Amino acid sequence: MLNQCILTGNLGDDPSSHYTPEGMAITHFNIAFKSSAKKKDANWIKVSCFGKLAETASIYLHKGLID
Repeated sequence: MLNQCILTGNLGDDPSSHYTPEGMAITHFNIAFKSSAKKKDANWIKVSCFGKLAETASIYLHKGLID
């Protein structure tokens, strides 16, 4: 079974990447989105990616709007 989640919003900063001693890539970033209840306040989601997805995220994601 595969879990899938689609997140849209703005990146607060460029993703930070590092590798484990075993060589697996890990990338962390935060996504901001506006709540429908309060349009001025932003909510944040912390995201961590592993492996090939982490390498791809670190190349293509940059601060600002996610396309």
